[in-house]
Amino acid sequence: MDDKEQRFDLKTIINAAVLDGSGQRLGEIDELVFNADHDCIEYVHLLLDGESSSPLKVIVPWSQLSPAADRTHLTLDISPAILRAVARQA
Repeated sequence: MDDKEQRFDLKTIINAAVLDGSGQRLGEIDELVFNADHDCIEYVHLLLDGESSSPLKVIVPWSQLSPAADRTHLTLDISPAILRAVARQA
């Protein structure tokens, strides 16, 4: 089992901030998709920050997120423009 799956309390993942590789805030975790067969998180629904009156959401594989050392946020090394291109209205 991956280290971040063992050490994250599920309650702290919901609403956790997600930053890109440069430290810019992308949004926050809105929902989790749990794989009961393997007892792990498979995907998260990321609610993107932005000016839009209609929130945008994108599904991200949990394996692509990295926790900060202090567990205050997660990092997703991807361009905000790419996320917006594949996002759908929440």
